[in-house]
Amino acid sequence: HELYERYEGFLGRLERTDRHPDEQPLTLGGAHVLVIGMGRIGTAVFDSLTEDGEKVVGIDADPGKLESHRQAGRRVVFADAEDPGFWNHLRFGRLEAVVLT
Repeated sequence: HELYERYEGFLGRLERTDRHPDEQPLTLGGAHVLVIGMGRIGTAVFDSLTEDGEKVVGIDADPGKLESHRQAGRRVVFADAEDPGFWNHLRFGRLEAVVLT
């Protein structure tokens, strides 16, 4: 990290100002609740909140899980919540709660 700190100012001037396609803002589409992690617990939370009438969106970093959730009618998107870029590009909109599972 010392090396980066030393050259951070110089390297910052070389960065592009436009966003990479992978860094486009993540819009939650009016969801009120974001469920992070669509494993067994996340899926149960998602389904329970949906049954209660909440607008929910789930995220997961495993592309294999996404397809099965979509086929089951759940609104899920690919994202890695451990990536700081995720939080920088997230558009919170009407979000009222985040559930980390």
